[in-house]
Amino acid sequence: MIGSLNGEVPSINEENLCKDNQRGSIRKPHLDMWNFDRIKFQVKVAKVSAGKNHCLALGADRAARVYSWGAGSSGQLGHGDEQDVKYPRIIKEIPMEGVDILAVGDTSVALDSLNNLMTWGSNLYGELGT
Repeated sequence: MIGSLNGEVPSINEENLCKDNQRGSIRKPHLDMWNFDRIKFQVKVAKVSAGKNHCLALGADRAARVYSWGAGSSGQLGHGDEQDVKYPRIIKEIPMEGVDILAVGDTSVALDSLNNLMTWGSNLYGELGT
């Protein structure tokens, strides 16, 4: 996780992330190739979890809201559609108390204080538990 104490979390701009412009070949990405856009949260962030092409963040305020951004092609952002979102947006369907979060691949997971497990996103291999 990359972050700072002032509530900013960097977002990766993937322009030419893995492409070697001189040879046109694909190579392993390096941090010096990435362009970071700073995302300013209005609340402190308690936790960030990164999936394959999306991120989840858990607010550290009393509301403990869950935010998501990135690719939404499998519904992994939890906004009821498959749209990409460039900046963090609150997931309205998640209960506000005692939540923990995890983003894995194209799937997102939240666990509340009563051990209710919520999953959304890709179910290609049964990862949603259904």
